[in-house]
Amino acid sequence: MSLEYRVSGAIILSISGATIILTLVEIGLFASSKMKPTFHLVSACIKAVIWVIYFAIIIAGAAAGGNGSALDIIFSLAAT
Repeated sequence: MSLEYRVSGAIILSISGATIILTLVEIGLFASSKMKPTFHLVSACIKAVIWVIYFAIIIAGAAAGGNGSALDIIFSLAAT
């Protein structure tokens, strides 16, 4: 397996892990009735910005003729 695929896999795994952790924190706070609307808004904005940046990187890579495949772009669209 190529180093590029390992690095991109590690990046997508860390981004996904961060968003899953934020979601689990939201679930915990909501279950204990301690979640404030401000935290929910900030968390949702952080997750959206993370995925939009990832999507932009994939689009730039595809436009530059890199390894950005149509499947990567479709997965990016589904994730945002």
